[in-house]
Amino acid sequence: MRERVKLFTKNGGRVARFVGNFLWQTRLEDQAKTQICYKYVARDADPLMGSENELLVIGAWDAQPVHWQGAQSFGVYGLMGVYAGLGNCVGQGSGGFTAYRPDHWALNGARLGCGDQLGAGSRIFGYEVDGVDFTFDDGLPYPTGKDGTDKSVEVIALGLATNIEADFSHLGETL
Repeated sequence: MRERVKLFTKNGGRVARFVGNFLWQTRLEDQAKTQICYKYVARDADPLMGSENELLVIGAWDAQPVHWQGAQSFGVYGLMGVYAGLGNCVGQGSGGFTAYRPDHWALNGARLGCGDQLGAGSRIFGYEVDGVDFTFDDGLPYPTGKDGTDKSVEVIALGLATNIEADFSHLGETL
């Protein structure tokens, strides 16, 4: 599927993706009627492990043997701050996106200024999300490119996420 998206955009097509946690390569078998997924330690049970088709092994896009950075397809991916509002992973976060480029066409009609929040009242941002390695320059976020993200990607808004859960010593708090 990623190859088809890559070809589509290379030929001038545009893609908008409204999901989070782009992390795992899975496989479709049985004429695309069955989705195969060996996650975490079960990955070693994948029959393609060690075969000539090892690139199709189930696993994180960025990890070996797949090693196809997720950010190369969609500009963001699941390993860069994946949790928001799950337990104590940004547990008291606003649940919205802070706008940094409110004049971008994607925010047309949202009536936002720089620093305003989109969707905080409805908590539209949370649980498992995707991120990008970024830096600030003159108050605006830009991708660093270290994670495979094309530096031409425009970061128009950000929500806070983390891979680390705060531990306040209460039973069951950490993942």
